[in-house]
Parts: sequence; structure tokens; C-alpha cells
Amino acid sequence: MKDPGHKADADVDSLASRFQSRRLLQLIVAMMVGLAISGAINLIDGDWTNLDVHVPAQLALLGALWALRKARFELANTVLLVTATVSISALVW
Repeated sequence: MKDPGHKADADVDSLASRFQSRRLLQLIVAMMVGLAISGAINLIDGDWTNLDVHVPAQLALLGALWALRKARFELANTVLLVTATVSISALVW
């Protein structure tokens, strides 16, 4: 009789990796959409001062998407968290 333990472990790891990847993708895209909406509102109001936060944040999040595509979850997660913290802090301040 075969030992299903190794195959079951691989299946669980694969599912966890796909779930982690999908959830992280959703968070990155939600952050990008939020920044885009905020930037659009600023531009409609004629306020160009926050573009120095919106543009680099969007570029950093594109880098996070690249890292996620390359299956570098820790890097993508770190870029997302740092970008969110710095950009939101700068926009609120």
C-alpha cells in the first residue's frame, strides 16, 4: 500500500501557495485601485502635490506584482506592506 502522506503534503503546500498568491494579488490590486482613485480625485481638484506619493507607490506595487509573478511571496509582501505604510502615512501627513 502506498503512503499518501507525501502526496497529501505536496497538495496542501500547493493549495496554500496558490491561496497565498491569490490573496496577495487581491491586496496589491486593491491598494493600486485605491491609490488610483485617490490620485484621480486629487487631479480633478487640481491638486498636483500628492503625485510625488501616488506615482512611486504605483511603481513599487508594480514591482510587488512582478515579485509575486516570480513566486517571491516574501518580497511581494514586504513591498506591499512598506508601500502601504509609507504612502498612507505621507498622504495623511
